[in-house]
Amino acid sequence: MYLPADRTGPGPIAGAIRVGRRHGLLVGRHRRRTWELPGGTVEPGESLPEAAVRELAEETRLTARSADVRLLGTLLDRVDDVVRITVGAVVTAWHGTPTDQPGESVGDWRW
Repeated sequence: MYLPADRTGPGPIAGAIRVGRRHGLLVGRHRRRTWELPGGTVEPGESLPEAAVRELAEETRLTARSADVRLLGTLLDRVDDVVRITVGAVVTAWHGTPTDQPGESVGDWRW
């Protein structure tokens, strides 16, 4: 997921979902036609695993537990004028089937 380095601008976050060879990586098509991971902004007081679980549920309706989130590492980058800190996450267990959600900018979820 991404944690904004500068809290004054929007800071997307992303979480990756992968379990073995059966599923692979969960990606969705953004309205800009790019492939995206499920994610969003880390809320104040929220841990990175909590944010990954919440954003996963909001965007895909998959449910998971924070205990099943493994943080992978951190990347500092810039997109346009927004500096971001990206923290990749793997969710090792979840329930449900990815489903497009009304009002979300990413949909057409696929493994």
